[in-house]
Amino acid sequence: MSIDSLKKQCHVVIDTVLHGLQGMTERRATVAFPPNAVEAEIVDDRVWRIDVESPAFRTADSLGVGSSVADLLRRDNPDGGTGEGPFWLISRKHCGLSYQLSGALPAGANRRWDRKALATLAARDVAKVIVWSCARLPGAVQRAP
Repeated sequence: MSIDSLKKQCHVVIDTVLHGLQGMTERRATVAFPPNAVEAEIVDDRVWRIDVESPAFRTADSLGVGSSVADLLRRDNPDGGTGEGPFWLISRKHCGLSYQLSGALPAGANRRWDRKALATLAARDVAKVIVWSCARLPGAVQRAP
């Protein structure tokens, strides 16, 4: 969605440029959903991703900030891995969702993270959810996350 369309459809309280990861500048828009808000990262005047840090926003099956790894393993079949520092679970059930885990990187963070390995992180919880565009594959039926 373009930033102009976002502003027409939602209450954008802040639209600014700031220093992001690795000191690079990025355009961010704070979108109000009272009493909460989400951060949208804008690239080429379009929403590139949405950062969710409030437990108020959940998937239809109740996953979101505050969910435990055990919750994710019960309701999804995620892949695990590192990216830009933190450890992430990448949803296979909800196309375009990634869950940042709380805490430090687990030992062996670069290994293959199957369900058994992810289960060792069952006590951790989701600190942030990022929403990406879901790639449309030719001939594939798309479901909303």
